[in-house]
Amino acid sequence: VWRVLVAGIRAVSPLLAREIVHRATGQAEVKVRDLEALEAPYTALLAAFHALLIHVWEEAWSPHVALEEGEVVAYAPYALTHYTAVEAVAAIGSAHH
Repeated sequence: VWRVLVAGIRAVSPLLAREIVHRATGQAEVKVRDLEALEAPYTALLAAFHALLIHVWEEAWSPHVALEEGEVVAYAPYALTHYTAVEAVAAIGSAHH
């Protein structure tokens, strides 16, 4: 599903798309054919997308980094819920520690 979002919506990165899908379904890797098994999947995807975009509109940043083996592997101006090891940081610029 996240690949469909990246291909179909400008400015949606793979990281953002995975986050949207995770927030909507509870897992970042979901196949399109598996969406029908979920209750109101498209409503959930739209709600997750809106919840992330509202931070942009309101400039309410919440920078986070995702870590694997102590190394930063991703960073975003929103919480990265689809990673298991995540830390809030003061600013995106401090993400490369």
